[in-house]
Amino acid sequence: MWKLNGIPLLNSTLRGLRRGARRVRRGCCSAPRGVLFSNGIPFSFHITARYLDPNGYYNDGVSRDVPLSTQPLMIAAIRAMQQLGGVMIHHGYTHQYSNIANPYTAVTGDDCEFYRITSNSSNGVLTFVGPLPGDTDSSWAQGRFNSYAAE
Repeated sequence: MWKLNGIPLLNSTLRGLRRGARRVRRGCCSAPRGVLFSNGIPFSFHITARYLDPNGYYNDGVSRDVPLSTQPLMIAAIRAMQQLGGVMIHHGYTHQYSNIANPYTAVTGDDCEFYRITSNSSNGVLTFVGPLPGDTDSSWAQGRFNSYAAE
């Protein structure tokens, strides 16, 4: 049985088509990609081109803006995953919207990029409000895609 960090990837007693997904969090790219590749298991990975923490939520009140193009180790990891057959999936330019919570922190990966969502603080219920103000104009969304491609 193939395992990744002790977790079975496939049950060798099963026959036929097998599909599955295993989420591997950021910062742990090298071991999983090698195990998947060496066992002939196709994989994909998601990339957000620009990290933003406009209000310093995770940085003691100091805003952060980290374009992917300034991160050579991450770029090397992306290229290595592609060389091993990994399929890169674009997961948004910033995966957040502006400096307002949408719905949580306004930080990349915590919030949404193209749709307004609010959270009821008393019970955590999410309300899907609708497209963000700029998203009703196709040029706004196209600008985000173009910025992603440039990164």
